[in-house]
Amino acid sequence: MIEIKSKDGSIVRCVMNEFDYNGVFMGECFITFDIKSPSPIDFSIGDYLDYRGERFTLNYTPAKKKQARNGSYGEAFVYDGLKFNSSADELTRCRFLDYVSADNKVHFSSLPIFSFYAISVCDLAERIQVNLDRMYQGAQKWTVTVEPSFVSKDKNISVNNISCFDAVSLANSEFSANFIIRGRTIKIGTSGLSVGAVFGYGKGNGLYDIEQTTNSDNLIITRLMAYGSQRNLPNKYYNKLKKADGTPIIPESQYVTNLMLPSFSIDGNNNYIDSPNIEKYGVREGCVYFDGSDTNIQEIYPSIDGMTANDLISAGIQVSIDAGDNGRLDEIASAEQIVDDGNIDNKDIYTDIYTKKEDLYNSCVMEDKVLYYVSAVDCFKCTGIKKGRYLMSGNGA
Repeated sequence: MIEIKSKDGSIVRCVMNEFDYNGVFMGECFITFDIKSPSPIDFSIGDYLDYRGERFTLNYTPAKKKQARNGSYGEAFVYDGLKFNSSADELTRCRFLDYVSADNKVHFSSLPIFSFYAISVCDLAERIQVNLDRMYQGAQKWTVTVEPSFVSKDKNISVNNISCFDAVSLANSEFSANFIIRGRTIKIGTSGLSVGAVFGYGKGNGLYDIEQTTNSDNLIITRLMAYGSQRNLPNKYYNKLKKADGTPIIPESQYVTNLMLPSFSIDGNNNYIDSPNIEKYGVREGCVYFDGSDTNIQEIYPSIDGMTANDLISAGIQVSIDAGDNGRLDEIASAEQIVDDGNIDNKDIYTDIYTKKEDLYNSCVMEDKVLYYVSAVDCFKCTGIKKGRYLMSGNGA
């Protein structure tokens, strides 16, 4: 007999006598069962059961089938195939980002798309540990270990927006290392025999009934991390930003190449938006890129397209506006065309692309050898262009 309890353990939802335990070596582990009740059971995400020293948790709102009115007989309400996941399911909620231990002097970006060189599987394990530490502390802390006797070769690893569970799987696919997950401990490099399949109710099989439909494998996201484009973003832009106390928002070893959410510019940490339901469902991370790689998602990047002087003034940047000026900053008043016919000597060439707002020029200087590309919607003043250093193409306007 096993009790199903509420998230805080104060309420016993029901008691079950029969269930199915499903597990795959280096894969998913969960318990399923059916419940019949004379009245509805108020199941909630976070309800749990304990079995053989391991906790299994409900991660979705189950469907119910009403067969008779409330209290009319013992099977008035039926819950088929309730699925409770092991703690390993938490690994699917934590994204595997480009983070490293603070003391290893390796450069990192904190982005979900990256590559890194691993001397051994221990480097992968270290990165998994750092990411799990971002989300789970105290009683929820995870521990990642590598068997000392396990020997692996070095590898270049490419990561494209995966979860920590997927990252653990890389230990097997990239380093041929087996792993086991027990409780909140991940052991890499263990011995074991991989089996092809375990029959039973599992991932990919939805939970359906006539009255109500729920898919137990639907992904819930309560913390969304968003990343913009690299377009128009100055080199090491975020490394130059300061906190209120004057210290950098990110360390010198962190190199962020994509536009982040405005909150990231304050302390270098909060590049995410939380759902109002995060307290109810817990932290469940997801990532999305607005970098133009997906034609169905708009690209987001720094631009003065549509910007007005009033926008700058509202942001605390003082600009002057001539009488009768409409205040727009994205209009080109005039420009000189640059033509290289092969006869230009090696002297400096000066050209101006004028806007009506000369106050804007100080925001558009070149630094750290970064070239700001001029497009149809951008306004810059370019000076000191030397032959052979830059190639400018187009009509010059």
